[in-house]
Amino acid sequence: MKARMAHEPEYRQLQLFDREPHNALALKMLAEFKGNSGPVSYYGELPSSEEMLENIGHQLHSHRPHTVVLCAEAFANFGDISDTLIERLRDTFSDFDITLYCTLRRVDHYLPSWYAQCINFGRRLAPLRGGGFDSFVDTIHIDYCRLLNPWLRLIPDANLILRDYDEVLEAGGSIPDFLASIQLESHSMVVVPCMLNSGIPHRFIEICRVANWELDAKDSARLRQGIVSLANEAVVDAKPRPDLLGKNRDKLAVLFDPVDRSLGQLIGRERFFSPATAQPPLYEEGKVFTSAVEELAEALVSVRVTDRTRRYVSSLDLASMGRYN
Repeated sequence: MKARMAHEPEYRQLQLFDREPHNALALKMLAEFKGNSGPVSYYGELPSSEEMLENIGHQLHSHRPHTVVLCAEAFANFGDISDTLIERLRDTFSDFDITLYCTLRRVDHYLPSWYAQCINFGRRLAPLRGGGFDSFVDTIHIDYCRLLNPWLRLIPDANLILRDYDEVLEAGGSIPDFLASIQLESHSMVVVPCMLNSGIPHRFIEICRVANWELDAKDSARLRQGIVSLANEAVVDAKPRPDLLGKNRDKLAVLFDPVDRSLGQLIGRERFFSPATAQPPLYEEGKVFTSAVEELAEALVSVRVTDRTRRYVSSLDLASMGRYN
């Protein structure tokens, strides 16, 4: 969100932090709304959201900035949970002109990526190619309008900037695209970080999915961490990439078609998303699974996992893929 003071005070500085402080704020607001006042995810103990918003208010009063940026993926959940969450942010910046900046990814690219993150978090899910797909139907993970419309309804005067993730990448990445979109000049204090979202290559997702069910929490976590480490060091190959959606790909296209058209109307075109850019070929998951097991079983020798976990990975076969569907 970009906000500009109505009286246009002197421009000071923009600073981008690498620890996602506003995501901590968003997650704390969500946790409090659900009645949980304890630690939040990997942020641990946090002040109350009221204290955090009050601190932002003190900063605004002290520095009187030209532009304020609040950036958090978790804000996307607010409209689906409660109008109150959006209203609290809106009212904090009642003296500002508000811009809503939202980058959306083609759902057939986004949903497998989010599913892989859920597996990396340790969740026990059915395969996305099977019953696991149903858990995402009728959620903001497919219905982007459900994500966006509450913000537009509660802040009707906001300037909306809606961006296609593929176009963002073509523009040089999220930070350069954001600065260009809101017409804010880059500052010497702005350091564009390297890629921070390390994850499990999709080739190994089915192994981790089954392991989340069959190993204890500590062993499955070490296995996931080991795979991420091996992938980051290029010890294991991320290709070939499996098609995690499988037969549900056509179902997803039907569900997403009206969403794509509704988003397009917001920016004055028939559809929001451009035709698919060239992507690496995807393969049936079963054809990728066996080679992934063989490669990983060998590579795990150099990773801090138990012998029991190594034996477990070596024991997996195509029959393992049919479990927990």
